[in-house]
Amino acid sequence: MTTDKTQLPQGLTPMLQQYFQLKSQSDGAVLFFRMGDFYEIFGPDAEEIAPKMDVVLTSRERGDSERMPFCGVPHHSVKGYLLKLLKQGYKVAIAEQLEDPAQTKGLVERGIVRILTPGCVDELEGLEATATNHVLAVYECPERKAWAALVIELSTGELRLGPAKPADLARLVQVFKPKEIWARAFQHETLRSMIPPAADDFQPLLESLPETPLRDKNLARDILNSSLGCASIDHFPCGKIPAGEELLASALQRLRNLSANTTHFRTVKPIFDPDHMVLGPTAVRDLELFETALRRQQDGSLARTIDRTLTPMGSRRMRELLAKPLVNRDQLNPRLDVVEFLAGLGDDRLAKLRDAMRKTSDLTRLTTRIMARSAYPAELAMVRQTLFNALALASRVREFLANDPRAKLLRDLTRDLDAAAEVARTLDGALVDQPAATGSGSGVFREGWDAGLDRCNALAHGGEDQVAAYEQKLRGETGIGSLKIKSHKTFGLVIEITRANAGKVPQNFTRRQTMVNCERFSTPELDRLSHDLIAAQDAAIARESELYVDLLERISSHRDALYACADALAEADVWQSFAWLALKENYCRPVTLEKASRAENPRIKLMAARHPVVEKSVGRHGFVANDIEMSGKIRQLLITGPNMAGKSTIMRQTAICAILHQAGCFVPAVSAELPVFDRVFTRVGASDDLSRGLSTFMVEMTEAAEILRESTGDSLVILDEVGRGTSTSDGLAIAGAILEEIASTNRSWTLFATHYHELVATSAHLDSVRAVQTEVLQQGSTVTFTHRLVPGASGSSYGIEVARLAGVPDPVLDRARAALRAEFPASPRAPSATQVPHDGPVAGRHPVLDRIETARINRMTPLQALNFLADLQSDLQPGFTKGRCAGLFENV
Repeated sequence: MTTDKTQLPQGLTPMLQQYFQLKSQSDGAVLFFRMGDFYEIFGPDAEEIAPKMDVVLTSRERGDSERMPFCGVPHHSVKGYLLKLLKQGYKVAIAEQLEDPAQTKGLVERGIVRILTPGCVDELEGLEATATNHVLAVYECPERKAWAALVIELSTGELRLGPAKPADLARLVQVFKPKEIWARAFQHETLRSMIPPAADDFQPLLESLPETPLRDKNLARDILNSSLGCASIDHFPCGKIPAGEELLASALQRLRNLSANTTHFRTVKPIFDPDHMVLGPTAVRDLELFETALRRQQDGSLARTIDRTLTPMGSRRMRELLAKPLVNRDQLNPRLDVVEFLAGLGDDRLAKLRDAMRKTSDLTRLTTRIMARSAYPAELAMVRQTLFNALALASRVREFLANDPRAKLLRDLTRDLDAAAEVARTLDGALVDQPAATGSGSGVFREGWDAGLDRCNALAHGGEDQVAAYEQKLRGETGIGSLKIKSHKTFGLVIEITRANAGKVPQNFTRRQTMVNCERFSTPELDRLSHDLIAAQDAAIARESELYVDLLERISSHRDALYACADALAEADVWQSFAWLALKENYCRPVTLEKASRAENPRIKLMAARHPVVEKSVGRHGFVANDIEMSGKIRQLLITGPNMAGKSTIMRQTAICAILHQAGCFVPAVSAELPVFDRVFTRVGASDDLSRGLSTFMVEMTEAAEILRESTGDSLVILDEVGRGTSTSDGLAIAGAILEEIASTNRSWTLFATHYHELVATSAHLDSVRAVQTEVLQQGSTVTFTHRLVPGASGSSYGIEVARLAGVPDPVLDRARAALRAEFPASPRAPSATQVPHDGPVAGRHPVLDRIETARINRMTPLQALNFLADLQSDLQPGFTKGRCAGLFENV
């Protein structure tokens, strides 16, 4: 949102001229302009954002005959309005008064002190506790024709840097979901066309990188040195990245331009860690790891279902492990050891560890605010409580550890949990139990922390006592019982007397102010008391402010210890969460096998595996568990069966077990043996992408092509109903060709579900493919889906039966059966009695049974159900209840 100076009207008041001058310096942000106790917004900005903030839009004189639109919000509640705008994608500039209006004649000097953007927020209230808040920066070095990408998480102090190509941008946006993308200004239009549309209509802001650090290597080194403590990135985990140093320096300069702190960044990690698998956005969507595919809600996602963490850091870390599972077996087994050890403690002792972690605040983000010197006293109290929790947790861990070799990682963690013990003691000695905001002089520091502050407060409190005594004295001398001494912003202390007592006012009282219901006076003695009291209070406030700045400096010097403690709390929280989940939901420890490419006997073995989310929905006893067994010889399962029989659930739960295993979590099964997969690919469901002009079939083929290009013999592939978006013949041919390519070339571990039953025959020559089916039991015209996976191939999709269960009207079903008989009168594919429902009543079967089976009981009121039952009874033929329905209504 910009304002062109040439479009501004002539004759604006000096205040509005100052406003629009600052507006031109705001980088297109909405300008919050401090006016006394309010922040005010003028002109087009006010017209646009007033409804966004739900405040009244009004107007004021602008210096000529016209009026200027404006709106305002109180300074004490501005934070909520700022965060509301940031969440809607706005940038906000804060212009403060830089001098005391009481000491200034004329226009008060103002200046922009901070520019807030959606991706650069460090206020805890503006951040989702369990989610990250990323900025993505990209840059191409013209000389080397090299692209680099940088991911920034300001609130946690995380930097990730790596090489990139323009084609990688879409993937980076989908993986990191940045709130902003920073690039050179002339590249914005090109990049905008490459950003995939977001399903929630929120598009990242495109902002410009400062040019000078990209061109001036000496300046770039100075920026890196002042922020990271070194002039090169070579020794950081990211390694040397072409164009990386220039990009990093430019991004840090932009953060400085926004008045954001850059001294809390500790290291620069690789953008994609080779020890971690990066799940593609398709797999994340299809497996509903973080939100449901249809409604895009967290409830119903895998992360929400399994999350037993107790801290914001732990919840974010758990989600990071789900999105980037480990691929290093040597790192994975020690983590599983810790979970096994913790689960072995049992409910009572593990609950004690969990109790030690309760009421733990977001230490990572709080440390970032300390480093920016913007933490409030109440936030320091949260840090204090969290650090004492860390010490208690370390003590509990040592109590339970003994010498169990499985707990080595946990034993090592206690050192980091203890790392900030000195900070905890410092904060406990300095802060009162419930510190108030700074500005009172007596609400933050404990008595005894600073002798100078104690003296100032003693004088202030003594002055208050003297004022109270003087008030009582005046009441006695004047006979005015309602006389009060109050504080006034302009006059200091004043004597307030009601109109009814105006005749009793002594001659030595000096009138200061006349009000509707009272008058205000002063006396020489009160003026002296007021001067002394205000001086003491000002001295206390000034000393408190000095001490608070010193305390922040002192605590910030322990940056590494604070971040180490936060990281340790996050790891411990994830481990206890996985252990608690295993105990409460009967998960088992999987046996971690080598990658198939390295193993002598590669295999997948999941016995009685379950889908965590579906199991929670239907109940443990209502869910049908299934076995999945594959080997070096059998690497692809061709799954046939009707809709609603459980094919997709079985495939998804297999992929979820693989991801949970490599996240260091136990899996929902009786027993499990799993290799380490290098990637997990999925192609599940049908959806088009209208924003990119892609049909359902085109989306399906694009995702299938990615799988064929990138999957290896160490990958897990889930393919559901490939080829259904085109004609039957084309779809069958494509599905068969994809299955053969995977079996013969990629050799990926694959679960391939299809309605093309002909694939069973056409893939018979592929030795690594085994046909399995979801079991269907049929007795007469009654079809039962058992949701069990059994050997063999299904001969029918039971589409008409599924339609009947869905409530499709009987006449439609009858026409469908007739069409089916007409198409397959006597062909080998004609449905048999064991493959599809009968097209009419079975001999001896009463129509009442059909009505019962098709009734939608869950949509009936109790009265409707009783009427339905009465109708059924009236329809029964005499003597029929003694036949096949004997006893059906005996207990009703």
